[in-house]
Amino acid sequence: MRFSLEWQDDAPNASAEERATVADLQVFVDEVNVCEHLVGQASGVRQPSGEATVSAYPIAEALAFEWWRLFGRRDDEFRLFNHRCGYALPDLRISHDGERFTVVSKAREYANPPVFFYRGASQLLSKDQAESAIVGLISQAMERLRASGVPQSALALRWERVRASIGDANERAFCEAAGAMNLDPYALSDEAADFIERAGALLKGDALLEFLSGLPLAGARASRLNDLLNWMAGCETRPRYKSRLPLAEDLRQNSSVPKELAGAEPPWARGYRCARRVRDALNAGPGERFRSVSALARRLDAPNFSPAAPVSGVRAVLQFDQGDVRVHLGGGHQARHRPESALFAFGRAVGDAIGNPPVVRSVVNDLHDASRQALGRAFAAEFLAPVEEILSMREDGKDTAFVAEEFGVSEEVVERQLQNRHRIQTACAA
Repeated sequence: MRFSLEWQDDAPNASAEERATVADLQVFVDEVNVCEHLVGQASGVRQPSGEATVSAYPIAEALAFEWWRLFGRRDDEFRLFNHRCGYALPDLRISHDGERFTVVSKAREYANPPVFFYRGASQLLSKDQAESAIVGLISQAMERLRASGVPQSALALRWERVRASIGDANERAFCEAAGAMNLDPYALSDEAADFIERAGALLKGDALLEFLSGLPLAGARASRLNDLLNWMAGCETRPRYKSRLPLAEDLRQNSSVPKELAGAEPPWARGYRCARRVRDALNAGPGERFRSVSALARRLDAPNFSPAAPVSGVRAVLQFDQGDVRVHLGGGHQARHRPESALFAFGRAVGDAIGNPPVVRSVVNDLHDASRQALGRAFAAEFLAPVEEILSMREDGKDTAFVAEEFGVSEEVVERQLQNRHRIQTACAA
């Protein structure tokens, strides 16, 4: 992704910042200029154009103010459209799963003015590549403001603070954690800052960001969030035999996908492949079923495994402790009344432990696209309900409800496996 700006002079905008930064904009996604568009009504003759005339200021300002959400939050996206300030712009979307950025531009048509952006494109970027592209746009806007005699602006003040934080590793980590909670790190309450510090004492790096991104923040009181941290800390006082998975570390050593593939392919692809490798390592043939948490735990040499106390906010917590893997599965209503959900959460935790790089602690929560969660979901689906077995049973006339009960999973898992069968087969053939 890259931005190209050709500045225009004497624009009529009322705002000095916007007036100084009017430009013909081109945005290249995988070398496709997604700013190419047609001007005019669909019923008439449309004129082609290769750039969008906009003010770069609101775009640069939005990227600077949303910087920490962009780099810290998971299962979220930055949409250029939301910051167009009346200008016609392509529907460019940027998201981050923890390993890489996904940039997608979709076709967008405006009625007033009558403009149709028709070039769709997508691209995967490393964190460094995304940062370089975004910094490049902001820097161009900042330089144009200075050259036009507008050195003081909200953008300039914000960008100065962001750059200072980027240069300090500890401050950068804290700011990304605030962004993961969709909070402004420079306007935090003491309560929020204390919570981030407490969470950061338990979880590190991307595991922390996935945990914070997945918190049920809407209407959540700080006391409830702190109760969750207390639950996590309390789990580690449980007897080891109730949470330890003796085979997990050996399986990770022998079955995980090489870490150098992280970022080179989707995490779900590694999850599917890891699931098949683990089944092979366990000599679990296609006909073997794991219909309950206890059955899967016994297969992992953990006959005394048991869920932890009830909790809201996470499905499970993993602890990598002196070469051992411990899983604290949230208990309560789900374990008693929705055994298929408890089994799938446990399967995700096993996938996280075996397929993802080990950390001090990590969580299984309700995020979908975040890298650790995506790998764990794919692992659990293919390990518990192998797609080839599902296809075989469907050919024998078994319906979705029967298949789901046979594997001990929900009907949704079976349906998703069928929907994803081609990508599962492609990933596992790699």
